[in-house]
Amino acid sequence: MAVLTTSLLPLGAVLDWGPNNDKCHVWPLLEQSLSGQEKPSKLYADEGYDAEWVHGVLCREEFGIASTVIKPARCAADGSCRGEYRCQMSEDYLKKQGYGLRWKIESYRSALKRTTGSTLSARKPANPLKEAVFKVLAYALNR
Repeated sequence: MAVLTTSLLPLGAVLDWGPNNDKCHVWPLLEQSLSGQEKPSKLYADEGYDAEWVHGVLCREEFGIASTVIKPARCAADGSCRGEYRCQMSEDYLKKQGYGLRWKIESYRSALKRTTGSTLSARKPANPLKEAVFKVLAYALNR
């Protein structure tokens, strides 16, 4: 789910069955998030989205996002990260770029689950994903 840190409104959501790597859904999530009137200039993401192709090719070249702030998932044994953009993601850089704002998104997700419930009750195979989308929409309207 992509959420604006200013208004805490969801910009997009990608739903899927079962556990996946976050990077599998970054393209459609950004496509949804940037298709509306709100066009964020900075992307804050957790380490599940850390990859050089996400920082560079996808965000900067494809979608025109000027800055990505993604905590590195893994670094080399000597502490360095490989890649032109990944190597910039030091602790100081993350602090200066406001990586701490991610708490707002985590808080949003927590409140969404507390308000709408953390389980889905739909039984037919086509309905659980629809129910999840409706929960996100209902929570956004309720805020």
